[in-house]
Amino acid sequence: MNHKVQEIVTEIEAVRQSIYDAVAELSQAQLDFKATPESWSITENLSHLNKVERGLPKLYTILLQKIEEAGLKPETEGSMLNSLDHAQLDVATQKFQAPERVLPQAGLTKAEVLAALKQSRQAILDAVAPAGEYDLSGVTWPHPALGDINFYQWVLFVGKHEKRHLGQMEEIKKAEGFPNS
Repeated sequence: MNHKVQEIVTEIEAVRQSIYDAVAELSQAQLDFKATPESWSITENLSHLNKVERGLPKLYTILLQKIEEAGLKPETEGSMLNSLDHAQLDVATQKFQAPERVLPQAGLTKAEVLAALKQSRQAILDAVAPAGEYDLSGVTWPHPALGDINFYQWVLFVGKHEKRHLGQMEEIKKAEGFPNS
């Protein structure tokens, strides 16, 4: 795995740990609380994150194959951590419409949703592990809201997206009527 991918993986793992920390002490009632009937609960936010993440390893494999076929040059130094800042993906108040395929599943227990998140994250890590010492910025794939983004940005998207939903979960905890336990 090259330097830029490792840096991004470190970042997305830190964000994931923040999510685990944010929900660790919450009861099922707190996880399932909805501030309004049309809003998502914390459990639904977590389910959505899992569904988004489950679809990415296949894309990463496709992009890595394209990179190998293109015979791209070795990686250069630098960082990609700020390459999606313009999209403000981690701003919790910015509204995006989730595609139907990644809408959350209701009724999951805390154990189920956390286990699913651990599985989907491991699949992400396994899919990016083969990223060699090549410049992975030369191959792109369209994102529904962002347009064409490169391999690095697709991995970084995971963390930015999770930061956004972490902010939403923190807002749910502050909502009127949020259960005490």
